[in-house]
Amino acid sequence: MDVKNIAQGDQIVLKRTSSRHMDSQGVTGNPINAKESGFADLLVSRIDKVNEGQTQVNELYKAMMVDPESVSSDQVTIAMAEAEMALGITKAVVDKAVSAYKEIINLR
Repeated sequence: MDVKNIAQGDQIVLKRTSSRHMDSQGVTGNPINAKESGFADLLVSRIDKVNEGQTQVNELYKAMMVDPESVSSDQVTIAMAEAEMALGITKAVVDKAVSAYKEIINLR
């Protein structure tokens, strides 16, 4: 790597190598869609993703019961653990949002 191309006077140019890195304005590489601009929309979309995970677990479980050779028990166990963890995190976020809302209402 050529240092002359990186350093320009008192400023250093940093390259983003991951979409999780922030740019100079503090924004990550994955911008929020215009339709998901509010907290409620974001929460609803994430709840839908958790629901999709639960549905996937149900489908894997059914496939294991009907045709045990098509799905390994490891796949079902991992999918169940991921869905359970996602549901627990979502429940914790919703509970915290509700308690924060109640606290804001009680400040009046």
